[in-house]
Amino acid sequence: MKRQGFIIPLVLMLISIIVVFATYMYQQGSLFVPLQTTMMRRAQARQLALSGVEIARAQLAVGQEVKKKDQQQKDEQQDRWVPFLKELLPKLNIWQTFDLKKEADGIAGQIRITIASESGKININEIYDFSKKTFKGEWKKLLPDIFARIQKKQNSSGKMFEAFEKFLKERHSKLNDATELLRLKQFRPFASFVFLSPQVDKKAPRPLYLMDLFTVFGANDKIQPLLFSATVAKVLTNKEPKKLSNEMTQTLLKKFKPSINWKQDWKSIGKLQYGVELSQLPKGIEATFDATFDPSIFSVVSYGKVGNVEQKVYAILERTVRDEKKKKVVDVAVKKLYWI
Repeated sequence: MKRQGFIIPLVLMLISIIVVFATYMYQQGSLFVPLQTTMMRRAQARQLALSGVEIARAQLAVGQEVKKKDQQQKDEQQDRWVPFLKELLPKLNIWQTFDLKKEADGIAGQIRITIASESGKININEIYDFSKKTFKGEWKKLLPDIFARIQKKQNSSGKMFEAFEKFLKERHSKLNDATELLRLKQFRPFASFVFLSPQVDKKAPRPLYLMDLFTVFGANDKIQPLLFSATVAKVLTNKEPKKLSNEMTQTLLKKFKPSINWKQDWKSIGKLQYGVELSQLPKGIEATFDATFDPSIFSVVSYGKVGNVEQKVYAILERTVRDEKKKKVVDVAVKKLYWI
């Protein structure tokens, strides 16, 4: 009997299976290595982003000596805030960059942060009375002008203020987050500009950023002009905010008072800081300015970068002061954290 040949086809089939299996293993291996590298860099970048938040906490945690009891309260307030402002004002609304080296820091990467004060933003939850369904104080008169400025700069169509007012009237509780405004079509231009980001083209106009314009944190319906956010400063003054030099900071600190009459003192303080007359701001805006200086809520945008992998975080920070022996000890706690 003649036997059919089957060994050669069987060997060829086994060789084909081995080749397919080897190719598959090679492809999986070639994908795993870069994926593993990317995942590792991502974890490192996240840690750097969180480290940026810690840098901001350290910069906000400035303590001062307690003055003696026989000194006036005004002097105590002056000495309480001047060292803090000396540290904060040159860094406020400015991107700080920290380059890390493997030899010195254990990792090669970069941290970028920018600090803003929630006292320098429009607090949606405080300017509106949700029980009476109306805006508080002078805000009803001022907001149409402010929103007209926002709409012009943001190239938004439709009636932005009317949509904003209707949105608040239909609510029965305060906002959890300013991003809830993105539900409105009039606010859709903000969808790409929610959190502050570094300017790639420094000659181009700075966009308006939603979370740098509005806040829901804090219990004050007033705005603190000394601490305008970059977006609020641009909307109200129609000028790009500039970095304060150490010399200008020193000049401002000499004029600083814990209690300020902004209608009278704008020329000596506000004009020096923003370069505009009070008359160039929305008419009557000074009625919404905080006459006392007591900021406690701040925000920080932090970028961590390792290689070409970047992670971003936005944090709300609460600053509290407590007495400890002969010093005012400052605690800065993370109130809320967003990965962006």
